Amino acid sequence: MNPVLGLLGVNMLSNIIHLLGGALVIWKAGKTANMWLGIVALVVGVLGFIPGISFIATDWLGFDTNFHILHIVIGVVSLAIYKWA
Repeated sequence: MNPVLGLLGVNMLSNIIHLLGGALVIWKAGKTANMWLGIVALVVGVLGFIPGISFIATDWLGFDTNFHILHIVIGVVSLAIYKWA
């Protein structure tokens, strides 16, 4: 696992997923893309704090607590943009 800025643990699988997700958001740019980005980010962030499910994020994707918090923040901001854009 390679930390980004010394804070966020990532691995190759998480990099690929984020690149594909980013490409999808760019391809479907607009209000609806922010809605789906917000929903997915919130779900991923919340699931990271649920025992028994969080092993997927930590073992497979290399996410840590900072990453879960970042996903929740991104989800809230994206849904706010969706609502007020």
